Amino acid sequence: MLSLFLMAAQAASVAPVPAQCTIIAQKSDRGQELVGSCEKSAVMLGLATEFESATNAATGSVVAVVKRDSETHVLLVRPTVDGEALFEDITASLAKQVGRSPDARLSGLSIALKDFSEGGVIGVSFTGVESKSESMQSGSLSVTTLIANEARRAALPQEKPRVVNVVAEGRGAERK
Repeated sequence: MLSLFLMAAQAASVAPVPAQCTIIAQKSDRGQELVGSCEKSAVMLGLATEFESATNAATGSVVAVVKRDSETHVLLVRPTVDGEALFEDITASLAKQVGRSPDARLSGLSIALKDFSEGGVIGVSFTGVESKSESMQSGSLSVTTLIANEARRAALPQEKPRVVNVVAEGRGAERK
């Protein structure tokens, strides 16, 4: 009886493996058309002149560094609880990790995906002259933490709307 209870407890404590997402590139006359695909759906990521991607099996997510003309974007495709594909452009978040404005984009920055497969971390650092300056910092963005924070926000109870009775000095309650 005790062993049955322990087996049930172990089964409940093992997290289910999330649906795995992939990025599919289809050649077209304008470049490569990228599609992010998960178990139950797919999302269009747009055109790319070149791209590099990495997959994190623990979260089921895939990230791609996409170059379009002179711009670089970092795109994340991850599964929802239902196995649907969820697409996020995390370019602005990566720019903020090194102290840049979200609108500054990624010019002059190097994006490293080498730690993404194991730990879910995307590295970002300066290239060229900026990389030699001590005031310039490198940074990273953890997709695992990003997903965990979103799950915590979703678990919070919905806040009910508040009605406030405004009283003007010497006049009583305001009428609407």
